[in-house]
Amino acid sequence: MRITWKAGLAIALVAMVVTVRAETVSKTIKWDNEKWIPVDLTAEGIEIKEIRFAVEGGIHWNPLRAGIGPQAFVQVKNASDHEMKLAVAVALFDDKGGLLAATESSNIGALDSGQAKEIKMTFRDVKRKFFEAKTAQVALETYR
Repeated sequence: MRITWKAGLAIALVAMVVTVRAETVSKTIKWDNEKWIPVDLTAEGIEIKEIRFAVEGGIHWNPLRAGIGPQAFVQVKNASDHEMKLAVAVALFDDKGGLLAATESSNIGALDSGQAKEIKMTFRDVKRKFFEAKTAQVALETYR
């Protein structure tokens, strides 16, 4: 019985050490179209300096037309000394704080130390009031 108890304790300790550590931070910014907007959001060495909103080819009602319609372009950089994985989400709100649209990054993999990348996210189905946005909330989640 002692061996089983000790083995269980050892497995539990290993599981706690191996558990993925994640940090999520967010920031609300004033929305503007076709301009780079400062964000200055950092989590575990991953930095989002700025974001830009744009509409490519107008707003289309067909959700299968990827890459067309409202988009967010996010500049990310890994300023840490090790590889990091990340995810980004963006939500748009009207002047009363009502949600208008939201999107999130696809699996972008990991960023090596010092690596920078632009993430392009398309607002898919819920997007028809894109130009009524007054604020945006940007969320950054980092993990190893």
